Amino acid sequence: MRKSTKIFLATATAAILAAGTLSIAACGPTVKGVDGLPENYETVTSNGGFVVGVGNYYYFINGIEQSTSDNTYGTPVKGSLQRILKTDLEKGENTAETVIPSLMVAGDYTAGIFVYGDRVYYATPTNTPNTQGVIENSYLDFKSAKLDGTDIVDLFRLESNTTPYRFVKPEGGDDVYVIYASANADTSSNYDLHARNTANPATDTVLAENATGYLFHNTDKGETTVYYTMGVVNHPDSDNPDTSLTYNQIYRVEADTTEAPYDYEWDRDWLEENNDGEAPYVNLGTLVVDGIGAGNAKTQYNHSNSRPVSPVGYTYSLKTFANGGIYFVRTSTSTTDSTVGASGSLYYLAEDKMGTDSIAVNDGDALETVASAASTSSTSSAFFYIEGGQHHYIYADGSNIVRADVTPETDGTVTTDKTTIARGASSPRFLVADAESHSGAGKPAGVESELRYLYYTNSTSGGFSVNRAVYNGVTDDETGRNDYGDLTFNGEDNSYFKAVRILDVEHTSGWYDLEIVDGLVFFANAKQYGSTAYSYISVVDLKEGGSLMDNKQLAARNDKLEEITGTDGLLSSVATKASTRLRNLLEYYFYTGDKQFTLLNENIQEAEDAEVDELYDEEELNALKAFANGEGFVYDESEELFKETDFKDGESSYRVYSYFVTNIGTHAEADDDAIDDYYKGFLEHYEPPQETEEEGGLEGWEIALIVVACVLVAGAATGVGLWLYFRKKKSDKKKAPKPVRMHVDTSEDGDIDVYATNGEEGPDEE
Repeated sequence: MRKSTKIFLATATAAILAAGTLSIAACGPTVKGVDGLPENYETVTSNGGFVVGVGNYYYFINGIEQSTSDNTYGTPVKGSLQRILKTDLEKGENTAETVIPSLMVAGDYTAGIFVYGDRVYYATPTNTPNTQGVIENSYLDFKSAKLDGTDIVDLFRLESNTTPYRFVKPEGGDDVYVIYASANADTSSNYDLHARNTANPATDTVLAENATGYLFHNTDKGETTVYYTMGVVNHPDSDNPDTSLTYNQIYRVEADTTEAPYDYEWDRDWLEENNDGEAPYVNLGTLVVDGIGAGNAKTQYNHSNSRPVSPVGYTYSLKTFANGGIYFVRTSTSTTDSTVGASGSLYYLAEDKMGTDSIAVNDGDALETVASAASTSSTSSAFFYIEGGQHHYIYADGSNIVRADVTPETDGTVTTDKTTIARGASSPRFLVADAESHSGAGKPAGVESELRYLYYTNSTSGGFSVNRAVYNGVTDDETGRNDYGDLTFNGEDNSYFKAVRILDVEHTSGWYDLEIVDGLVFFANAKQYGSTAYSYISVVDLKEGGSLMDNKQLAARNDKLEEITGTDGLLSSVATKASTRLRNLLEYYFYTGDKQFTLLNENIQEAEDAEVDELYDEEELNALKAFANGEGFVYDESEELFKETDFKDGESSYRVYSYFVTNIGTHAEADDDAIDDYYKGFLEHYEPPQETEEEGGLEGWEIALIVVACVLVAGAATGVGLWLYFRKKKSDKKKAPKPVRMHVDTSEDGDIDVYATNGEEGPDEE
């Protein structure tokens, strides 16, 4: 038997016997929270995503964690709710603290954390067991807490953690509501829409039952209005319901609605006998657009006396809720219908034009045609905007990103002028930028309007890159100016309009879209350590001197990173001129920024203890010292690897990756250990020989001792022996003298001396 096993068994048994009748009372979690509420917490930006600006803080979900992970309060680190001072982040300092140590994990990645008043609202996987003792983490608990993490309130629970939801607060009211969509029990594809007032969360108000489609707002997660479509079945309260009606209708409803605006009449006797007294149609919404045809008989669902123009009617397919209205495709219910604009056109209806006749709106001026034929260029994946009263949309056409400028014609159709604004796209997703990103940027001479930016992602092998294009440039105006040129962008002016990737940022796929708040890009970092990405949150500041950088400035920032990591950059050059070992040393420092060289010193000490050859020669360590101290270095007395003036931006040095990207949030200890192991293996290191297990089984007295220990553990205090053992082990470790080691000395004012002697003590190993 191994010596350590014998020590463990002896120590554990002694501890259990000493415990005797010791009993440990089970305690519930202690809610500690953090110190104080944010200043000006009423000021909230980017509500409802994985990061929210709240006063002088950013609150954020601390990376990607699985819903099946341990969600015992106080356990989660990754995936928990954390916050960081805006001023600290601006200085590149990671001072994040945990607000709520629970998993902020749900299957709906269009909604995250919401802040109203001094409270944060969120959803978290259920962490309580059922009667069989199984944790039902496929269920979702809705909760709220004060912004300091205290006063956690359980609201209600849903059976599916993929439920789409929003926390919203109706204007003029004090109450916060949850609106959500669940699968209709009687159909495979329809939805039931619900609302719950968090002041009375036990009451579930069904806003609409059996909706065929619905829309939450595309960007404003706190929007209280929901749009949805309903089919029409006449006489559902009878033995012969009319299911031949093929048209449908668009409705809207507010989160705080509790009564239907229309009187629906039912055969109560039939309902009592056949439907448990329940109404066969539940709809608290207001009718917006009605697709009834001229050949259809009126029902109690048609709330207009206007005569339909279309002989057979329309179906509506909702696309997006944005820009103060809704976009939807209208299609005739008959393939032979020749009505102008009837077949597959994309329309926009502004909210301030709703409330007109729900039937007549189909043929009036309220509907604006955006595309005469709804193709891949005009679906919900497109980015729509309105400027100067004109409709525009941006879409992917192969590997190009194209802007379509819409001009209406007198016959109800439209023409579109198309301009390619970027190339090299790969399955792009269009992100709506925050308000600051649409103004205040630099612009070339002769450009009157502020440059407006479209942020989008490109699919990469590790996740999604982050890119930015100017979408409001002009082509062939009255002065002959062409902002996009031929998209080679060789000219000085065109460089402002060339689409640019933001550094080497890669956002992890299968989670929330990256977010841009106050000119900062927040993303779940897909950087891999070996074959693993730990997916914590990182931030890139798009501002320079307090103002948003234009694309030309962003390209210059990219060039700085390329000077280090590019194909012709420093690291590649060092590998050629010196050695791969030295290249790895510089890369280690560049990405960790650790001037104490903790992991390097550990490797050196381990090799020294094993009495093997030195891992690095003096010149390699001298080069590392020079790079970290901002100095120049000549290798082998002939090759100048870098100058003192290299990789500096005024007083700032970009010899560390944190110049470009700031990592925020605390890491789980196991993840930090794994990253340390990656870098220790990445550097030169000593590999000890593999130990082999001794043959043979346990002796009889050893087996008996184990059995006795197990019985005592089950009957008394399981954890006491383990606690005492590890306490003793830790105490012994502390008492042991520190080993003498060779290490990279950093004791003199941060200056690095690579000639530390064996008589000096290195950094603590923890």
